[in-house]
Amino acid sequence: MHLVMLPRLMQMLIDEIRGMHISEQNTDADSALLYENQMKQDRATIDRETKIIELAVDAVQAYASQLLLGLRQCRNRTAPIHRLPHEILSEIFQLADDRESFTTMWRDPHFHRVAGVSRLWRQVVRESPRLWKRIFPLSGALVDRFIGQSRQVPLEISFDHPTKEPSAGLLDYLLRVGPQSHRWRSCHLQGTPDALEPFLRAPAPMLEILDLGRSGSSALSFSHPALFAGHTPRLRELSLRGIHVPLDSSIYAGLTSLRLFRIQYTQPNSIHQLISILHSCPLLRKLDLSHIKFSFPHDALDGLPTQPVVELRRLEKLKFSQIPMAWAVHHILSRLSAPSALELDLELDLGQSLDEVLPQYLESQPYLQNLLAMHELEIVCRPQGNYWCRLMGKSSESERRVLAADMEVRGLQRMFSNLGNIFPLPLEKLFLSGFHFDNEGITTAFAEFLARHPRIKEISFSNCSGEFISTLKFTPTRKLCPLLQGLTINGCDKLPEETLLRLIESRVEMDVTHIEAAHVEGPSRLQFFKTSGYLNLSAVSALRKYLKVECRSW
Repeated sequence: MHLVMLPRLMQMLIDEIRGMHISEQNTDADSALLYENQMKQDRATIDRETKIIELAVDAVQAYASQLLLGLRQCRNRTAPIHRLPHEILSEIFQLADDRESFTTMWRDPHFHRVAGVSRLWRQVVRESPRLWKRIFPLSGALVDRFIGQSRQVPLEISFDHPTKEPSAGLLDYLLRVGPQSHRWRSCHLQGTPDALEPFLRAPAPMLEILDLGRSGSSALSFSHPALFAGHTPRLRELSLRGIHVPLDSSIYAGLTSLRLFRIQYTQPNSIHQLISILHSCPLLRKLDLSHIKFSFPHDALDGLPTQPVVELRRLEKLKFSQIPMAWAVHHILSRLSAPSALELDLELDLGQSLDEVLPQYLESQPYLQNLLAMHELEIVCRPQGNYWCRLMGKSSESERRVLAADMEVRGLQRMFSNLGNIFPLPLEKLFLSGFHFDNEGITTAFAEFLARHPRIKEISFSNCSGEFISTLKFTPTRKLCPLLQGLTINGCDKLPEETLLRLIESRVEMDVTHIEAAHVEGPSRLQFFKTSGYLNLSAVSALRKYLKVECRSW
């Protein structure tokens, strides 16, 4: 683009700068005398003129940049998002802030990135106290700034770094946030009781979430139960990780979530105290007891009065993980009445079996109604340290999980022998994976398990030995799963094709008179078969004479 005025304007700008440059050079009148010949003088003159032009260009660029900045700011103000009220922008930033985890944000707080977008957003961030509510374990000056910028908004406190001893950083952090305990909404701290306890004495009227964890490996406990001076009226979620707070503390009352992890209880009445805590939490939704120990024998409870059953109608998830005393889990479960929507998660300790922890079902006193809704059961065996198997049970309602259990495979035979005896299970679907055991006892127990569940309509075997699959073949003396409609076999290469054909033939040509006598819905014959991989075309063609076959390659 050719501009007629540009050379004239540029020359005027150069002359103005040259005049300023000459006035600066005149301050040293003898400087020209330093050049001893004409060549040096000419080079100095060219360098001076070059510098003048560079200064002119820089001045034009700076001026143009300033004009462009002003114009762009004016244009940004016309964008729809800049027309939103500051309160709406602040709410949007808050929603984005709430989606990030505390551990991620303490490295790079979300609102710091937002504040760098524009002046307007930076102003909104500064004027939004809720964006400063998370007090990150940064430098002391930044902690003080966060506390000041948050004004009177409830605070979220967190210092959860695994160290063997309380660090100076933790103590400095607590010294700064401790006086604000009346504003704490959530508190996540890790340390020793000696380091934490002095800062957990003042009332915390706004505290809703408390998570205390130990650092180091020693047994830890608080010296007295009156945390926060016994005043936490809003506390709903409590997690104690390796830190023992006496079970008669008022901090346990009215909770909706309770987690106790790696804590040892030595008094025989501790289980009774725990059940009393559950009585005081009728709105409890989550209960997690993991790696806790009761260091007294079961018969120590004999002299204690029997407690009434606790009704927890809103309990959604109940977890027991690696508790060495199976009788303790059994005792607690026998004192609970939970809704059918409950998800029970059991991680059994070495050598334990389901029948040791699950109480016997009684119609007059149904303990775990969720198991009565279990229509689908999946059992997966896998090598992991000791060989483990995992049970997952689902209800027919939106395939909601009602049971998850991890146990050693050596307890599998005992599990099959007891499932259906401890609790009646209305199973309709069964999925087995990884059953490679050459064990007649397990196979026999599995057959007995199927006999107790005649309503099963669909079974799937994945990477299982032929002995388990062969139990489904109808014989004059054994007719298991009479309502079976669907069979899936994947990765079971050791099952001979001839054996599979005879199995399916026996089920599609079965005599149904015994089904009517069994008082189950039916009769029904096998209707579809699914497999992956190993059947040849002739075998597939033979099977399709009897039922629908779906054969997929790996």
